Amino acid sequence: MVISSGTEKGAIVNGTILEVEAKQATVDLGDGVTAILKASELSRDRVEDARNVLNVGDQIEAKIINVDKKTRNISLSVRAMEEAEEKEAMRNLNESSADEGEVGPTTIGELIKAQMEGRA
Repeated sequence: MVISSGTEKGAIVNGTILEVEAKQATVDLGDGVTAILKASELSRDRVEDARNVLNVGDQIEAKIINVDKKTRNISLSVRAMEEAEEKEAMRNLNESSADEGEVGPTTIGELIKAQMEGRA
């Protein structure tokens, strides 16, 4: 297996599920590169069995959270990708609020609180 330049920690990749077990799935990233997606990294919600969420052949988008060049193992996370997207959305919201002279919520919790109080 060759680890290509597109398989760097933090990169968002697309892949196809090759094999699904209870605790993890094997993902084909193309060009002979495979990665592991642990059940705990599938969602923010608790996933006991990856087979309940994934099927062989499913397409998936995930973030590379670790690349071990010595063992040639790549670890993926859908959860980390979703968290990064949420942070980016909050940053964009804050930037647009700052442009209007407002200081907006900085976390999803603050955003929900503001909406409940009718400020957002």
